[in-house]
Amino acid sequence: TADSGQAEVRRTLALLALRGLVDVEESSVISASAAVGIARYSIQAHAEAGFDATQANHESVALALELGTAHWLLEHMGVYLGLRASFALDAAVIRIDEREIGTLDRPALSLWTGVVVGRR
Repeated sequence: TADSGQAEVRRTLALLALRGLVDVEESSVISASAAVGIARYSIQAHAEAGFDATQANHESVALALELGTAHWLLEHMGVYLGLRASFALDAAVIRIDEREIGTLDRPALSLWTGVVVGRR
């Protein structure tokens, strides 16, 4: 957001990963992966009166490294926790009123948790 307007950015990330799993005990695993894919950015600008707005799409090759762990509470259900670092090789730069506001995905860190359902 700036005095001249604001920009809304949406990112879609599609990755193909190679993952390794290591059993650390009977009910827990640790995973690590490396991935390559495409990051797609959709940028929509909203201008204040007297300024022009535009929209743009940007695509870049993306790389990611991921670490995670899962712990099985029951035979067919568990919980997991993970951390991913991803970045775009040609990251999108956001400019408002000819001023650079920021560069996206240099790198982006994600932390997630959830439930695993299935067979261990």
